Amino acid sequence: MRYLLIILIMVCIAISKIVTAQSWNMTCPPSPHTINACSGNFYDSGGPAGNYLPNLNCVYTFCSNQVGQCVSLNFTQFNVNDIGFFGTVYDYIQVYDGPTTASPPLVNIYGGPFLAPFPLAGTGTCLTFGVVADGSIQTAGFSAAVDCQPCPIHPSTTQQECNGAIPI
Repeated sequence: MRYLLIILIMVCIAISKIVTAQSWNMTCPPSPHTINACSGNFYDSGGPAGNYLPNLNCVYTFCSNQVGQCVSLNFTQFNVNDIGFFGTVYDYIQVYDGPTTASPPLVNIYGGPFLAPFPLAGTGTCLTFGVVADGSIQTAGFSAAVDCQPCPIHPSTTQQECNGAIPI
């Protein structure tokens, strides 16, 4: 009976490790951070329930840890201090389609709250997020679910040469 109880406890611990998704609260310094994962949750510096911190300039890169899969993030909550009276953007996220801030820019996100979740996916295995916040007003920030999906198939040279051809 004692061994059965020990085995049951070990199984429960193992299952809880598998079922529990990883979570990352944005912390900086240090920056940049690279995270290789295909599941989990990414939160601003305030975590899932608090406002983000002032005076941030952080870089986070998420890369797929599965061959043939590209990372994507689905923002389930987004609300950052946005544009001021004279058009100044206070806090924002710059998203790059690749492993560094030298990668091609994908989108700049600011404002909110957004009423519906929105996904972001690039063309490669990594997305880089530059998070910038000034010292004025901090709001609820963001929550995003990290996931991976099959990478897009890029047209081959042969396919590009046949564009506009009349099929026989």
